[in-house]
Amino acid sequence: MSLVTEECYCDPSVTSVKFNDGCNKQGCDAYAILFFLAYLGLTLESGRKVYLSRHQIKSYNFLSMSILWLGCLLFTIRSLLLLAKVQEPRVFHALLFYSITSFIGGYMLILNIWCDILLKINMSHNKYIIMIIPILKIVIICLIVLLKLAFLVGIIIIWNWRVSNILVLLFFFIISICFLVLGLMIYKNFKESVKISGESKSHKKIKSIIKISSFSIASSLAVVIILWTFSLWKPTYSSGSLIWLFVQRGSLFIWALSILLTLETPKNKNSKTQQQQQQQKSNETNGNSLSAPVKSEETNTEHFIASVPGDSSV
Repeated sequence: MSLVTEECYCDPSVTSVKFNDGCNKQGCDAYAILFFLAYLGLTLESGRKVYLSRHQIKSYNFLSMSILWLGCLLFTIRSLLLLAKVQEPRVFHALLFYSITSFIGGYMLILNIWCDILLKINMSHNKYIIMIIPILKIVIICLIVLLKLAFLVGIIIIWNWRVSNILVLLFFFIISICFLVLGLMIYKNFKESVKISGESKSHKKIKSIIKISSFSIASSLAVVIILWTFSLWKPTYSSGSLIWLFVQRGSLFIWALSILLTLETPKNKNSKTQQQQQQQKSNETNGNSLSAPVKSEETNTEHFIASVPGDSSV
């Protein structure tokens, strides 16, 4: 029996047996309000990051953030419809499916960011890396589109929830293998790069990206385990059904949050300009202090050299 009855309204997309202990109306309302506020916060924060990334519209960071924002927005709308007591299960199915596929899509695009990192630190100029990475990036995008289409079919024919879980598990297995292989390749090339050129700011940045991304991978695997474990649990009382909903939706929220933390927030253009101006002033000051006033031509030459930023290579 659906959780939507004349007396009880909780989540129309979830079906269960009829409980003898009635309906926990306060718990259902708390569930809708809590996740509305939680996903509204994620929607606003991811939207802020998308806005800050607007000058990098072709970057995978921007695409990943935009898809994540869409998923959070859909889940916010879904929670709002729960508060409005909308009685249409298919709408809730569609919003839930496309929220999850958006999270998976945003997560998979992090792989393309890793591909770009690997190409940048490919110190050995491995021809296989140069050849395979662009193909892998295209495959990842195709898989995202394929997943969206698969869930669209699922919404139309209303397939069994087990099919959705199997698809999610399959995609997570593929993603985990890709992250593991790319992670090992990045680590190997990163070590070689540090040996050759020493640890620069870019190396420190890459190291921090790897650490944060590893946290995202761990949290995503934990989410899959939780989703599958609780999918096998069939509550026999209404409070247990609420616990099931809180754990399932809460794990998705934690996963979306981990992806949001993984993606880099671009700096404001004004702050970048201010940093460049401060750097230039600092270089000019150092140049003036180091130059010797023997000849005006030599002084000007030394001042010009000192005022050039130290690391202008891309």
